[in-house]
Amino acid sequence: MLIRDETFVRNPRTAPILMTEAVWIGYKAAAPNSVSVTKPLFHLVTLTVPSYTGKVFAGDVHYPVFKE
Repeated sequence: MLIRDETFVRNPRTAPILMTEAVWIGYKAAAPNSVSVTKPLFHLVTLTVPSYTGKVFAGDVHYPVFKE
C-alpha cells in the first residue's frame, strides 16, 4: 500500500486582458457603444496586484460570436 502526502496549489486563471478601474472608466467613456462595453466581455475580478489597491477588470477580446 502506497501512501503519499502531496500539496497542490491552485492558481486561478485570469483573462488575458487586465485593466484598472480608471482605464475601464475611460474606455467606456470613449467608446460607450463598443461591443466590449455593451456585452459582458469585461468584469470585476478579485486580484492582488503589487503597488495597486484599486479595482481590476478582466476580459478577452475574442467576441462571443466568434467562439466555438
